[in-house]
Amino acid sequence: MSPQSLAGLLILAFAIAAANLPFLSERLFGVVRLARPKTGWARIMELVVGYFLTIGFGLLVEGRFGPIYPQRWEFWGITVCLFIVLGYPGFVWRYLRRPMRPADPSTGDPIREDRDGSLGRPQQPRA
Repeated sequence: MSPQSLAGLLILAFAIAAANLPFLSERLFGVVRLARPKTGWARIMELVVGYFLTIGFGLLVEGRFGPIYPQRWEFWGITVCLFIVLGYPGFVWRYLRRPMRPADPSTGDPIREDRDGSLGRPQQPRA
């Protein structure tokens, strides 16, 4: 494997980690513990900072292997969209994933909850 392709894989791994970190951790930038849970705006801010850190890391690596090529607006638009797409698994994990429900030991089926919060088991008639 050539050093250039290894550097490309390293940048891609860094981008995937930076794009998913805001959704996978309740800490600010994965380090600072907050008194309250993170808001959506804090996650967006982390996503923007992660994008710029990824771009900076990519430029640093590109500068090690040769001259940094000037980029036009198309490059920046595509990288922003790609970074957002790379963060989609973390978004799904945070907001769209349903927690697993316990299984009924007799049937193995998930226990459903009724509207009143009961676990959906038939009530015994009172005598």
